[in-house]
Amino acid sequence: MRVSNSGSDVLAVSGMTVSAAEFSVPDAPSFSVAPAGHRDVRVRYGRSSAGAASGTLSITSNDPAIPTTVVGSLEVRVCRR
Repeated sequence: MRVSNSGSDVLAVSGMTVSAAEFSVPDAPSFSVAPAGHRDVRVRYGRSSAGAASGTLSITSNDPAIPTTVVGSLEVRVCRR
């Protein structure tokens, strides 16, 4: 997933959380993104059984307009043959 900064000030991300246990953000420490910059972040899915899972990803930052952004839904379907 990519965190981008379209603002004119440095974006300071202070945390990332997921709402479902099947998902994790392994390298989600605090980080900064320069204006017009971006940072790629891995979202890991850890369920091995067949079925579907979904959740949301929340990003907390110093953005004055939206300090906590909820990124749409994370959805994965695991099929076994």
